[in-house]
Amino acid sequence: MRRVSLFTSSFRRNGKRFLCAVLFLCIFMGIEKGMEFALVEDANEWSRAMFHDFYTREENIDFLYLGSSHVYCGLNPAVLEEKEEGSHFIMATPSQPLNGSYYLLREAVKYNDISKVYLELYFGQSTGKEGAFKEADQLPRNWRNTNYMKPSLNKLSYMLTMSEPSLYYMTFLPARRYWTDAFSPEKIKETIRRKRTQDYADYYVENVLNGVVETYVKDGFYYSEHKAEGGVLYDIIKPEPFTENPMTEDAQKYLHKIINYCLEKEIELVLYSAPVTDYQAALYTDYDKYERQAAAIAAQYGLSYYDFNLCKEEYLDLTDDGLFRDKGHLNVYGAEKFSAFFGEFFTGLEKGNISYEQCFYTSYEEKLSNGKERILGLVVQESETGDFYTVTSVDNLKEQGVMYCIYTLEGETRTLLRDWTEGTEKQVTIHVPAAYDTLIIEARPEGKTEMTNIVKLYK
Repeated sequence: MRRVSLFTSSFRRNGKRFLCAVLFLCIFMGIEKGMEFALVEDANEWSRAMFHDFYTREENIDFLYLGSSHVYCGLNPAVLEEKEEGSHFIMATPSQPLNGSYYLLREAVKYNDISKVYLELYFGQSTGKEGAFKEADQLPRNWRNTNYMKPSLNKLSYMLTMSEPSLYYMTFLPARRYWTDAFSPEKIKETIRRKRTQDYADYYVENVLNGVVETYVKDGFYYSEHKAEGGVLYDIIKPEPFTENPMTEDAQKYLHKIINYCLEKEIELVLYSAPVTDYQAALYTDYDKYERQAAAIAAQYGLSYYDFNLCKEEYLDLTDDGLFRDKGHLNVYGAEKFSAFFGEFFTGLEKGNISYEQCFYTSYEEKLSNGKERILGLVVQESETGDFYTVTSVDNLKEQGVMYCIYTLEGETRTLLRDWTEGTEKQVTIHVPAAYDTLIIEARPEGKTEMTNIVKLYK
């Protein structure tokens, strides 16, 4: 009678099950990768180009810059290297939340001997719904990072902590995010076509804004010559004013983690905010509430917080809208100006040649009060019925009112709704006709003879 070891038999059964599981997993992942290629459109994804640049570079990174698009639009590594000797790299990604900054910092430290980290604390990524970055609608901000990070325990930890477990399927299976596109053959065809181009193979990224081509250059810098000039800064929705201590708990948690990580690794950390237009900062009514909270957290660790929105105009004058590509981002001209001062300020600070008090106001309110008087921008809000618009000037004018000229265009027909001579209110409400193609709102400070701000709304 033939005897069969129960142990051997069990081992064979378990071995077959294991091999079947591995085979299934390989087939599943193969299908997933194929679907990602067909469904995930990332031909012009900024993060893809930046991470490729990061992982393929041979030079050590001495100075690392983390944060959102305000960093890669506002700081030019080529200019920074002229001010502070060493290698500078901008590891910023679109709308980068602070948990993303934390895990990208850890990733950078794995591959480089970093001596200093500059962490940008743009309020837009740390307050309100953007500060609740574990919510489903905020996850794409982190996916832009995990999609291109190399496999590692750091990446796994990032993916496991960026959302609630119920949303893991979208984090670990990128194709699942675009499942509805699986039924759009033309869209799939176009995605595959773009991924087979030489530009995609070369990690070339470009954006076109109002006919102006913007591109990824190197070391994380975004080159844009677009100018937000002509007083075109406006919004159709006014954001809610900041509450006291507006930074969310999640944002605070990861800011503390970043600070403690740098202390543990003995890496010098600089906390700062890149400049936005005065219009954007003033929109929140009391910007100083955010600035005070960020400064208080920094002070807990004996650090300083440098908010360049509080910088005095004699040191950094960005009142020309032509230095910005939009209300929140500098263009290449503004970046050159800001980068030069940024480098000079911190090197001067280290040498004792310059002080914070010398270059910065104590509050944003003080800066607006002492700054060049002007209309910063306009808020144009439509009524629920759609037949009225309320126009509000966002400005730092002390004595002057605001004059408006408002009219509609329908084909060649121009219909005047308000003339320059009809008062100088900061806020006006106008009735608009039912039929028109374009609503045009022009504004200027009282006493000025030329229009300084304009809004064009297309119906």
